[in-house]
Amino acid sequence: MRTRKRGDNFYFVKTAVARAVSFLLPVGGRRHNCSFSFAAGILPALLLLVVVVIKMNSVLFGAAIWEGVGYSSVGSFSFYGGQYFFSGAPGALSGNLNFNISPTIKFSNKAASILTLDISYRGSKEVTDIAGGGALFQDAASGGAIFKFVISPIQSLTLRPAASYRKELLRETKDENWTKGLFDYDKVSGGVETEYRFAKDNSVALGYDYFTITFPNYVSLESKSGSLGREQQGSRTLDSANNMLTITSRNRFFNRRFLLDASLIKNDKNYPDQPLAVSLDALSSTEKRADTSFMAVLSAGYIFAAGKNFLIAPSAGFSYISLDSNQNRVDATKSVFVKDYYDYTNLIPSANLAFIFNTLNNNANGASDSQSTVFVRWSGGAKNYPSRPVQDVSGNYGTDKIYINETIYTLGLSYPLSRQTKVSVTGSYLKSESNMKYESVYRYNYESATYFLGIKYDF
Repeated sequence: MRTRKRGDNFYFVKTAVARAVSFLLPVGGRRHNCSFSFAAGILPALLLLVVVVIKMNSVLFGAAIWEGVGYSSVGSFSFYGGQYFFSGAPGALSGNLNFNISPTIKFSNKAASILTLDISYRGSKEVTDIAGGGALFQDAASGGAIFKFVISPIQSLTLRPAASYRKELLRETKDENWTKGLFDYDKVSGGVETEYRFAKDNSVALGYDYFTITFPNYVSLESKSGSLGREQQGSRTLDSANNMLTITSRNRFFNRRFLLDASLIKNDKNYPDQPLAVSLDALSSTEKRADTSFMAVLSAGYIFAAGKNFLIAPSAGFSYISLDSNQNRVDATKSVFVKDYYDYTNLIPSANLAFIFNTLNNNANGASDSQSTVFVRWSGGAKNYPSRPVQDVSGNYGTDKIYINETIYTLGLSYPLSRQTKVSVTGSYLKSESNMKYESVYRYNYESATYFLGIKYDF
């Protein structure tokens, strides 16, 4: 019988990783009948990060390195296995893995530093908007690091300068090698957030971030074929530099039972290697593509006490997203020039209903240490392209403009095994409908569904 070593705070994480490995990798010369082809490449990176961070965390936590300096950390490890269905076709068994940890060094009551590390793998198919349309990816993996200082010069004011790096790996086919994906990208970011608390549970924050997104494997084919007068004539046409402003407001009222949050985000995105198409066969000699996106989000919710150990929490939200681009579109195969091709607006309402049960003993303050939650969620989307004309299945242009209507239903349950461990089961259904019928490059009309069962450990 295997026993837990005294003082080993990460026994569960190590055990969960070992069991995940035994499930994903060959055992006795046999491999389970699942599509975990990521094991040879992504899983070792995940395991290495887990081992290194656990060791680093143990050393820092167990040693008083600096006199008067405090150290703490929080993190989680999760594994979810399940299946996806895309356009009615069932996929093989797949799974999602995630590990993150945030060590914090507290220098004083007014200053601290936080390093957040995470790595994840998503085994279900996704339609992701990368270059102006929804591309289908078989699976994806990502990893990143965020380093943040938290400084409070006065009690009601907090400054958070931060820098981060993220690597995203996207595979369009299962036999595509990791790190060789056409749309793999790197994101490097730096910025600062200033938060002012005008009451205990009410605050407003202003943030600025500058970040670059680069696609190391993507080189436009048109850049190799001479001057064709099309907007993809540049080489690194997807690379961008971004300036983003964010305003957020978080508010809690009536003894923290009523929640009201709002945010505004404006991002100016420049493509230094994507020339501006000005006609069917001409490019601007001076101008490059430049986009401005705007997003406004409002959400509200209330927590009702329906009994001593039972809460009901309905909430609703609404998002408005718009993109204004100076870029036009040249379709050389049909000799068609489309002005303001990338402009769109998107309206996204949502609603959520959660039932919360206190399932473990209350602590000394009378509050539950852990809760069971059953939730149902709905969200919709109405995306309209005011200048982009529809096409039939053969690519012939019509007079109507493209719309995409999206609906997502999600049902989930989480149950605590302990104060740090929860099992969860979720199921979701997504339907996308559009009057755009030409789908040789991007997907507009499809259905997808997933179900996942897994476990999460917080430490």
